[in-house]
Amino acid sequence: MVLLSGRNAEEKLVTFLLLMTRGQVQNRGTVIDLPMTRLDIADYLAMSIETVSRIISRLVDCGGIATAGRSNAVLKTDALIALAGSESKWPSLQEAYSRRRAIA
Repeated sequence: MVLLSGRNAEEKLVTFLLLMTRGQVQNRGTVIDLPMTRLDIADYLAMSIETVSRIISRLVDCGGIATAGRSNAVLKTDALIALAGSESKWPSLQEAYSRRRAIA
């Protein structure tokens, strides 16, 4: 939880997803099988389920992840790292995400 303190909601959720990929191959198409529902994730991150769902929808819209039930495919790991607060090799996704966020 120390890693998640002081971050906004998007950064918290993206960091959580990236932490769930630890130990897996860090490339396009990494599949994360989440042992938690969106409600459990919201409780864990001290957010509302609506916020978690809204952020996941934005990430899907921007092409950063794909979802199927509790499985999430991380399509652009570098872009998610950028959204979590690091450098990006995928600036187009970060720009698209920023524009989408401004509209919402």
